[in-house]
Amino acid sequence: MILKHIEEKAIELINATNQKSAPIDVIKCAKHLGVLIEYTELEDDIFGLLVIKNKKPLIIVNTLGNNESRKRFTIAHELGHYLLHSQNASFFIDKGEIQSCKRTLETTYEEAKERDANEFATSLLVPNYLLELEASLTTSDVKFDIVRHLSEKFKVDEMLLGIKLSHLGLLEYGFSSEAN
Repeated sequence: MILKHIEEKAIELINATNQKSAPIDVIKCAKHLGVLIEYTELEDDIFGLLVIKNKKPLIIVNTLGNNESRKRFTIAHELGHYLLHSQNASFFIDKGEIQSCKRTLETTYEEAKERDANEFATSLLVPNYLLELEASLTTSDVKFDIVRHLSEKFKVDEMLLGIKLSHLGLLEYGFSSEAN
């Protein structure tokens, strides 16, 4: 479950950049925060980095084998680190490891930071209020068509969209290609 303060930070950024519809422009969000973005080839297990040097934040996005939705998620993820964690560190690396939203006593500080950044990215790219609106306008009865249409609208991965729809109770039983 998304922590409320993380979701609120994402919504504040969306509002500050005056964005009213999907897809959310993550480049506009970065510019608003004074975060520079560079694209380059990195090792294939790295999606991106956030480096803060002399109080100047820079996101580096790996272009090697990453589609546009993955690049957008990486930028949003690193913006999450910048807004949520930059007071404690100046370097973050996204190796794209799946971090469950469930927090346990065994959760390390690093794992918690990665989860927070993932939750921020999801809230920024697919804000609940916009997803609920767009889902209500969708006419298909086929779950896969709904997920595909909305993932194209928000410019995010279908799996991310399917999970978000399921968590909001807008798509029963999660991601499926079968008709209702």
